Amino acid sequence: MRIIFSRDRPAQLDLLLRSIERHMEPEDTRILWIASNDFYRRGFDLLGVDTPPHGEEGFFEAFKELLGEAPATVTLFCDDDIVYRPVQGDPPALLLSDDRILTVCLYLGRGNVKQAIPDGFPVWEWHPLDRHDFGFPCAVDGNTYRPDDVLALMGGDYIPNPTWVEAIMAMRIRMFQETRPLMASFTDQSVVSVPVNRTSHSLGPRAGRRFPQEPDYLNNRFLGGERIDFDALDFAGIDSCHHEIRYEWMKP
Repeated sequence: MRIIFSRDRPAQLDLLLRSIERHMEPEDTRILWIASNDFYRRGFDLLGVDTPPHGEEGFFEAFKELLGEAPATVTLFCDDDIVYRPVQGDPPALLLSDDRILTVCLYLGRGNVKQAIPDGFPVWEWHPLDRHDFGFPCAVDGNTYRPDDVLALMGGDYIPNPTWVEAIMAMRIRMFQETRPLMASFTDQSVVSVPVNRTSHSLGPRAGRRFPQEPDYLNNRFLGGERIDFDALDFAGIDSCHHEIRYEWMKP
């Protein structure tokens, strides 16, 4: 199962869904979405999302319910992710090939240069590393987990949004240091997070430093019948998990 988190970004969600269809194998996909007002809800309606909306007060329970329905693995995405090239293998199969692997990360690869490539890559020990990139097995940007591991990491805390999911998981990650000391990826990165705006009030990565594109602007164009043009996007120069891109548009 795949679970995608989305808030007020129907146009970016649409791009992610098309990129998954293009570059990944078919799999049951569920969307946990929040529209802060009717303007954004109309965007989700246009997209045809067939799952009910959830406010922050219902996010955690809805997430736990989906995790309970998931099979052996679950892959988590946020709506500003893009699967920008074909995934090189089968993430669930790789995860389940070794009980010591906590997560398989599609946003990591040999092209990431923000942190040194660890010994053993593309399967490595995460716990000796600084808590980012290769030492951060708590992301929701194309990460595959065992559902029970996610539930254990979240514990019983109230979690209103995906940013908190990462934060709470990171707080408890040491519980798996002995039993699941490994992370894994494929040789090359296939998912990138495109932080050109923010829709959560919680702290998170900086956004919109190079190509700020606000959610209301994107949704206006989406409601006007345009879609972000995957084939016109410039993916050159991606060297980390997060990389800003200027969106180009098309009329379907």
